[in-house]
Amino acid sequence: MIEKGLRAPDFHLQDQNHQRIELSAFQGTKVCMLFLSSITRLDNQAFIISYAKMIDAFSALNVRIIAVCEDSEDILKAESKRLHIPFSLLHDPNQAVRRKYGVWNQKMTFGKPKWITARSSLLIDENGFIYKTFKRAHVEMNVLEVLKLLKRDNERNEWRKLSRRKKERIKREQEQCYHRMVEDSGFFKNDELIDFIEAFQYTENEKMEG
Repeated sequence: MIEKGLRAPDFHLQDQNHQRIELSAFQGTKVCMLFLSSITRLDNQAFIISYAKMIDAFSALNVRIIAVCEDSEDILKAESKRLHIPFSLLHDPNQAVRRKYGVWNQKMTFGKPKWITARSSLLIDENGFIYKTFKRAHVEMNVLEVLKLLKRDNERNEWRKLSRRKKERIKREQEQCYHRMVEDSGFFKNDELIDFIEAFQYTENEKMEG
């Protein structure tokens, strides 16, 4: 699979609605790309549906989802309608795009070589560079991994935008909150609880600082 840090290869493909989709058109927006073989396979359907169910979460983070498949436009149109897929499913003839992204791989099946599309996903930043890849995307868990990463990055970016005074105020409020937690617990003299609270506070600050 293509390595992170590289510029994502541009392409233009037809989606299930016979519209021309170009990667370069998403400049300034994060893109989540999905790769799979045929959408008629049940495991791939579950993979696609898991992303469709979370479309609102991706939209809130200003992230576009596009999926690249081997199926014809007619099959993609029928399946997207049946499965209620709210994003573009792209037909990749001759594996042109899948080869560019390194997800068209050879696999030995019963001692014979077979070329397949490795089910995978990747994230492309606003400048068109790949910053995270998932080489073996789990059917159900991958979407949660991707969203967790996106939300963490979003929180870090929002934290960096804050002024120094605002950051200090937030930290003071956190400290007051943690101290109230200790006092309300009734175990103010319990060293283990105090250590736990302090460790939790340190971890939260580390997350914010990135």
